[in-house]
Amino acid sequence: MSWEDRVLNEVDKLEDDIIKFLVDLIKIPTENPPGINYPEIAGYIGRVMDSLGYEVEYIEVPAERFPELVSFAPPEFRRVNVIARSKENRVRPVLHFNGHTDVVPAGSGWSVAPYEGVIRDNKIYGRGASDMKSGIAAMVYAVEAIRNAGLKLNGTVEFSFVVDEETTGVKNAGTYYLIERGYISRDKTDYVIITEPLNVDRICIGHRGAVWWRLKIYGKQAHGAMPYRGVNAAYKAANLLHIIEHFMIPRLKEKITKYNVVPEEAKKSSISLGVIRCGTKVNTVPEECTLEFDRRFNPEESLDQVREEFVKVLKALADTDPEFRYELHEFYNADPVVVPEDQLLVRILEDSIKRVLGVDPPKVLSPGTDDQRFVVNNAGINSVVLYGPGRLELAHTVDEHIDIDDLINGTKVLALATARLLGVTY
Repeated sequence: MSWEDRVLNEVDKLEDDIIKFLVDLIKIPTENPPGINYPEIAGYIGRVMDSLGYEVEYIEVPAERFPELVSFAPPEFRRVNVIARSKENRVRPVLHFNGHTDVVPAGSGWSVAPYEGVIRDNKIYGRGASDMKSGIAAMVYAVEAIRNAGLKLNGTVEFSFVVDEETTGVKNAGTYYLIERGYISRDKTDYVIITEPLNVDRICIGHRGAVWWRLKIYGKQAHGAMPYRGVNAAYKAANLLHIIEHFMIPRLKEKITKYNVVPEEAKKSSISLGVIRCGTKVNTVPEECTLEFDRRFNPEESLDQVREEFVKVLKALADTDPEFRYELHEFYNADPVVVPEDQLLVRILEDSIKRVLGVDPPKVLSPGTDDQRFVVNNAGINSVVLYGPGRLELAHTVDEHIDIDDLINGTKVLALATARLLGVTY
């Protein structure tokens, strides 16, 4: 039996352990915002990694950094990240696995309890089952399968279990903070695999860009019985929304990237109104209207171009309507990320997927942003991809789940890729 077959067999033997670990993770609600139970899940993961023979370090974000990194939550919602390193070897190359422990709020309408890790019809249900506690389980037990097969890795494995991926941010208290502290850096990290749910049979090499704007449109308050004495900010906002819907959006749809963004519709640039707040009382003309926009753009566009395009629309409207007064604030931005698809990390993952699933995996871009941008833009590492067992279409949904076959196959792919990437002695 080849060493690869031994590793794959060991993953099968570990199936019960993998499932139990994932179910235990799901049972710790880590909803973000505001970010609850972070110390609890960090402690649980730390104990598991310690029992598996890793050196464990807890990295907590100090309260004085919250205004910059966690502006949406007070310091009593502690931010605790976990680093685990293999005690043996400590030699190059270094493969760093990264996964986030936070999940979006469960919401309502579930057919099962969202934080019980219910197993039904060969699926594990729960918030985080796909995005991305399954990725955490897969990356941990991929390495265990290699060890159990009696193989010694010729390089070093590290893990980071981080917070606050779901609340994005120009900076965050998770991966960004670890990079700032030097835990992930080009000087000592050779490869990074983030186990986000982009489907078990494909490799994600980047993501689109994003910018979020808060636009305040000003009018003049007046009595609803005499609206002509005021300026209705809602009507001014409606004029802008008409222009966006009927003129701006059709033009954005013509901007189609050459990259393989999934799903197919996300290859087109877009703008979406996500929030509108207007008015205080039915018989009062609103003096202010706040709109929040989500603009997604492709690698062929730059952030500066996207900004300029939107500002031109606002200025043109103000030029034609002297009563259109506004204030624009940008509260989030992320440049697009695309890493080379012909690099060793991608080729080895590709071969490992072929070996396990028998398919030729496409290289795709994520429609949304993720922590890959920090690894590329802040740590300066281009050997970073997203690969995990979860499925993108199930992330953030009611009755989120993962098929156990996907969980096991994803673990097998990561095990083979790790062994091939670092090399083994047997």
